Amino acid sequence: MVEPLERPLHALESEPEKKLEEEPSSLWRTAYEHPVETGIALAGAAAATAAVVFSRGKLARLLPHREVLVVEAAPYMGKAMKKALQDQGHTVTWVTEINRLRPLTALTDEGKEIGLNLRRFHTAFLDPNHVHKAVPEFADLVPVFRHNNVRTIGTSVMDNVNQKMLAAGVDAAGNKPIVLASIVGNKLNLREAIRNPGSAQKVFDWLKPRFNDPELKTIKQRTNDLLTQSM
Repeated sequence: MVEPLERPLHALESEPEKKLEEEPSSLWRTAYEHPVETGIALAGAAAATAAVVFSRGKLARLLPHREVLVVEAAPYMGKAMKKALQDQGHTVTWVTEINRLRPLTALTDEGKEIGLNLRRFHTAFLDPNHVHKAVPEFADLVPVFRHNNVRTIGTSVMDNVNQKMLAAGVDAAGNKPIVLASIVGNKLNLREAIRNPGSAQKVFDWLKPRFNDPELKTIKQRTNDLLTQSM
């Protein structure tokens, strides 16, 4: 459970080592691993959700009866990912941990074990740190999703872990806040990623070095607002 923030972000902006201009893989990693010490809240308006690529009805026709799976243990990040994807018209199942491989089961945010029928899903966002130690190596998990035609997107705050996931065979992998921002900002098109898995990686690779650019200020603000609401 994420503890309440001890101080707002504007209090941190006066500290040189905590400026927002830091690369996300540094500041956001610290905020993700130590939310109480750093805080990631930005005071401001509720996240804008009007700019949606597809309406729910149209997207449902393009991806009939299939959902998105999010494996994320941090409640605020899990809620934010679920909300961002739902705003794009997706049906989302969020679990905090995959705890068994055969049969494939996971834990909900309430600690309830549920079975995962992968035929329900077209895409899965995976953090390998949220796969129980009872499950074999992460590399053994990816083929299970691939066998069921589920696209896999690795998400970690650590770049070296994302590289390991790519080596293990996921379709794409990105810094966690960058992945979230790509959804919030309508940059990630899951329909296109299903047809062309490399398109998701191109989005992450394009967005990460530009995340602090002025032209992306709105996307960054909306992403921060969504995280704040989810805490």
